[in-house]
Amino acid sequence: MADIAAVTVVTMPAVTSAEDRLERYREKREFGRTPEPPGEPVDPGATADRRRFVVQHHRARRAHYDLRLEIDGVLVSWAVPRGPTLDASVRRLAVRTEDHPVEYLDFEGVIPRGEYGAGDMIVWDIGDYALTKGDDASAALGAGEIHLELRGQKLAGRFALVRTGRSFARGTSGCSSTGPTSTRSRAGTRRTIRCRS
Repeated sequence: MADIAAVTVVTMPAVTSAEDRLERYREKREFGRTPEPPGEPVDPGATADRRRFVVQHHRARRAHYDLRLEIDGVLVSWAVPRGPTLDASVRRLAVRTEDHPVEYLDFEGVIPRGEYGAGDMIVWDIGDYALTKGDDASAALGAGEIHLELRGQKLAGRFALVRTGRSFARGTSGCSSTGPTSTRSRAGTRRTIRCRS
């Protein structure tokens, strides 16, 4: 059996290219002031076989971690306020954010005060991932459930990102009452991340 991480995935508007998917990212930034990459157009077909991920520690207004998976020529992204965990009994909240350009995989730097996401950012972990259920990450994302194995320098193991609902109960650490389920791995552990839209 696989370790599982559950994440609510916000369904983003339908787009036709990686360029369109970066429109929201670009609208929030002034590239003359921020060192963040504006992102070059990437053909999703040319990157279909590349499955990389990055976790960045971001000391913005509130410190958090950002999980990004390369899917269809962009980095599909979630903010994880309390950071990732290898403790299978702990669930984590993750919040879907705008897609980022693939150049963000190795981005480290200081986003200036007054800019969106102001604060410093470092790469906390980087690696690749493999799907463990199905072979189409984009379809799995749309269906709300991605089963994967992370192969990073710090994070290694099987996870599942699972949509748990669009509502969030204030004052609790999870999402809707129909929260995620998890299964035990070969090592008897499980990992869960909970997320809100």
